[in-house]
Amino acid sequence: MANSFDLRGKVAIVVGGAGGIGHAQALGLAKVGADVVVASRELEHLEPVAKEIQAEGRRSLAVPVEATQEKSVVAMLDSFLKEFPHVDILVNAHGLAIRKPADTFPLDE
Repeated sequence: MANSFDLRGKVAIVVGGAGGIGHAQALGLAKVGADVVVASRELEHLEPVAKEIQAEGRRSLAVPVEATQEKSVVAMLDSFLKEFPHVDILVNAHGLAIRKPADTFPLDE
C-alpha cells in the first residue's frame, strides 16, 4: 500500500533536531517529502542529521541555535530564510521543563 501522507513542497524547522525525538521527527518529515531545517545548540550534532535528510532526497540545513536566547532564535530564522522562502511546519523538540500557559509565558524564561 502506498503512503498517502505527502509533504512534498513543504518546509519544516525542527528545533531540537540533533537527537532523540527531534531527530526522529526530522527524519520522519523528510521521509514523507518535506525539506527540513534542523536546529540545536551544537552544529557538529546537527550536520549528520542534515546529511541523513539529504540522503532521503530532501533539502536540509543545519543551524545552530540556543533556543532560550531571543537573538539566537532570530539569527536561526535569518539563516533559514536565506535558503527557504517560507515555513510550513514548526516542531519544537527542544527540552525545557517550565510549565505555564503559552500565552502568558514570559520571553525571558
